[in-house]
Amino acid sequence: MPIAIGTTLVAVIFTTISGAYGHLRIGNVHKGTALWLGIDGTIGVIVGSLIFSFLVFYNYLLILELILGLVFLWPAIRMIKEGIFSPPPMKEGDQIGGKVGKRPYLGSS
Repeated sequence: MPIAIGTTLVAVIFTTISGAYGHLRIGNVHKGTALWLGIDGTIGVIVGSLIFSFLVFYNYLLILELILGLVFLWPAIRMIKEGIFSPPPMKEGDQIGGKVGKRPYLGSS
């Protein structure tokens, strides 16, 4: 399983960089939010890598599978909820929706 996760991460990195560059080029990036997301994301990657390495080293793969399953379940539930109870589309404009302090967090508005 660690090889599959590593392979997926390599593919995601290039897709993310390409999408971020495209949005930055056309001015769709709120720089303050991007900074917070970058800092928090970096901390998350470091902590997650340490936990992942610990779980693999001590052969706790069942716990790792449970953690990954729960982490992937949250966005799946949100997508189902948003698909059933579709929010009204956002109006075009100069503002990015949401509260300033909550923008970079998953599922916040």
